[in-house]
Amino acid sequence: MANAFSTLIAEMHRRKVFRVIAAYAVVAFVLLQVGEITFDPLQLPEWSLRALIFVVVLAFPLVVVLAWVLELTPDGIKREQPRQGSRYAGVLMVVGVLLLDGALALYLYQFYAPGVMRDTGSLPATVASRTAGAAGPLSAAPTYLTPSPDALALLPFEDLSPEGDQAYFAAGVSEELADALTKVDGLRVVSGRAARSFAVQNRTPREIGGLLGVGWLLNGSVRKAGDTLRVRVALSSTEDGFDKWSETFEGTLDNTLAIQDEIAEEVVQQVLGSTDTMTEVEGERSQIASFDAWDEYLGARADWEKRTPESLDSAEQKFKATIEKDPNYAEAYSGLADTYLLQASYGNRTIVEAVGLAAQNADVALRLNGQLASAYATLGLLNRMLGRYPQAESHLKRALRLDPENIDAANWLAGLLGSLGRLEEERLVLQEALEYNQFDELLNMAMADNELRRGEFDAGMERLNNLRSIYPDRSLLLRTLARWDVIIGRHARAHGSLMQALSLSPNEPVTQTMLGHLYLRWGDLQRAEAAISRARELAPDNQEVEDAWARLLLAAGRFDELETFSQGRLERLTLQEQGSTSDTLQPLMWQGVVALGRGQSDLAFTRFQSVVERVDILLPFQSIQVLSWSAAAGLAGEARDTALTQLDQANRLLERLRVQGNSSPELNYLEAVLLTLGGRVEPALALLEETMANGFTSANEISSDPRLAALRASPRFDALLKSISDQSRTDLASVMTQLAAIDSAGPGQRP
Repeated sequence: MANAFSTLIAEMHRRKVFRVIAAYAVVAFVLLQVGEITFDPLQLPEWSLRALIFVVVLAFPLVVVLAWVLELTPDGIKREQPRQGSRYAGVLMVVGVLLLDGALALYLYQFYAPGVMRDTGSLPATVASRTAGAAGPLSAAPTYLTPSPDALALLPFEDLSPEGDQAYFAAGVSEELADALTKVDGLRVVSGRAARSFAVQNRTPREIGGLLGVGWLLNGSVRKAGDTLRVRVALSSTEDGFDKWSETFEGTLDNTLAIQDEIAEEVVQQVLGSTDTMTEVEGERSQIASFDAWDEYLGARADWEKRTPESLDSAEQKFKATIEKDPNYAEAYSGLADTYLLQASYGNRTIVEAVGLAAQNADVALRLNGQLASAYATLGLLNRMLGRYPQAESHLKRALRLDPENIDAANWLAGLLGSLGRLEEERLVLQEALEYNQFDELLNMAMADNELRRGEFDAGMERLNNLRSIYPDRSLLLRTLARWDVIIGRHARAHGSLMQALSLSPNEPVTQTMLGHLYLRWGDLQRAEAAISRARELAPDNQEVEDAWARLLLAAGRFDELETFSQGRLERLTLQEQGSTSDTLQPLMWQGVVALGRGQSDLAFTRFQSVVERVDILLPFQSIQVLSWSAAAGLAGEARDTALTQLDQANRLLERLRVQGNSSPELNYLEAVLLTLGGRVEPALALLEETMANGFTSANEISSDPRLAALRASPRFDALLKSISDQSRTDLASVMTQLAAIDSAGPGQRP
């Protein structure tokens, strides 16, 4: 065997096989890099990269065999003349090549895998071992792990500065320290939002150790006064809670990085007993031109995470200040891009404007740092807003490959998968992300949303209520609770949550909008108009706010105003940028609804077609809505055949969502609409009755929805409307005390 192996090596050298393998590796690497960089911008199908990988793997053994069999000579390509003993060497070569090709295929699959945790078998063992359908880490009986002696949780540092206004800086110091520690081989570090959540829970060290599986806690304090910095750190055991080591480090602000390195070295020495595994790694912070730039950046990120209109405006200015002080800091451009995108959701920017500004800054970030995970996450969110869902998924998955603990990338990827109806894939992505950050607010809200859309109402609401006990003063969480309380019929509690959210953030346009929607459900048009008008004052360019105003005009039968409003909005958006986004399609939808409401079925159908033509950029639920409206207009007019085709298309989309596990009351209502349009009156009524019994009650909506016109002759429909109206009056009466108290408190507290 040894002789055969020696013969194999000699023959491979003689036949120049090793040279061919080396050349092939270089060419394959270049091809894959070019493919990964260019396929998304060229808008090639998602399977294109997989096809390239398949070709690279399949071609490898063929290239090696050809190099073994053929020889390139001055007279052309000739067959190699075998030597004695080379037959056995050839057999060994074939076996070796197949094994090597299998290893290559496995490596490329793991690195360029098109799916992120598509099935439980691909999850880490610690995740796969947990019950897939459980409520998760926030359930009444959380999973406790065996604390590892080589793992620590870095808790948020306390701000001891004289003015008490440096909490963001203290958090930044601890996060940079965590970043340095995560680069140490043999040491597992838990930090970020997962660790920060314990600051508000008063859990014991033993509890934290069991929940996170860590043997050590690292906490400390930061005092910044003038140009001096003092950092005190303490390392304690989760077994008994006693400090093993503590020390105070002092220096100048410009020397912050050196202080962090000194702390990191001492921590590693205490935990691992040696610093041999530490390497010199320059983090992103070390590349910033000045301390002032870093300080601005930390403040910007702290504001960005609050996700309120005021905080996002502040974050925008601070990111710009960071860039002015250091034009080469890639993270600042990525952060500014993220800010623009969130302003479209929580602030006062149109989607068209937001994605244009974000794209410019994300491009700069990647030119400065081509491996920046946060920039790829930004591109993912940006492409989702543009309706380019395969590209969005590809960018978000690349962000997670570069940084598996990037919470925003995981949250946005999960949200994308969920909005596409792929609930099981969304759940698996969230499960893995929660393994890193099991108490994270946004991830748990997303998981609750997933559970509720799958019909697991008890698990989803339990998760949200437990979150509320941990984070009692988060307006985003309160809005999420209110949204689902409305869907499942707990309207009075939803109203209370929205009023509490407004008390925390009075100038929050999205909360005002949700309050307006709630009043619309109750048929209280006066209060609805007051709330939505206030939201328009705060954020006239926000799509959600503008859609709420359109719904109000429709509910009030103010068709002339709705048509003027939708036309004006469409003109403003068209001036910003040519092309379609969900932002530009919505006004076209309202124009069709106006025509249908006036009985102009053919005109409505024509208007809806301009939206149906771009249904590819809409999410499945939105697509069903568009197709159902268009079908309703076509059936009432002269386009019956096309309408039936669109109705069939909508039914196929709905069935696909059902197969993927979607079971929300909103989807049930939409299915009742499709049944009605298809002439199946009795099943539609039965489904409406079931849906309304489960809490989806909006007398105003179902009484004015022209798609349900075929039901209005049925006594069952009248009885259903009466039941919902009675319930609405009861709900409204139950909150009168709250409303009276707010009205008496003065104009500043009114919704």
